[in-house]
Amino acid sequence: MRAFLTILAVGVSAIVGASTAYAKEYTVSAWPQGINELPCSVFRKNPNGSWTMMPMVHVIGGYSMMYTTFGGPPERDMIEKKCGSSSGSLTTSPPESHK
Repeated sequence: MRAFLTILAVGVSAIVGASTAYAKEYTVSAWPQGINELPCSVFRKNPNGSWTMMPMVHVIGGYSMMYTTFGGPPERDMIEKKCGSSSGSLTTSPPESHK
């Protein structure tokens, strides 16, 4: 029973840690110009060259996005110009249903 509780506690900690990695939300003034208002750490470079924006981003007067992948211009080019060709600091993968 003690081993089960230890495994359960570790599992819950992992789930909470993964869900809080993207808990921060951002608001930008416009899209795609708002890319320049975001820190590079919100973007993850994918193996195919696209970029995924991990946390929730709200566009003033518009819409919200989360786990959004950009594979072409203008977003991809703007992210690469701002952040370089390497990935941001967020390395945890999004949930399987959002890949």
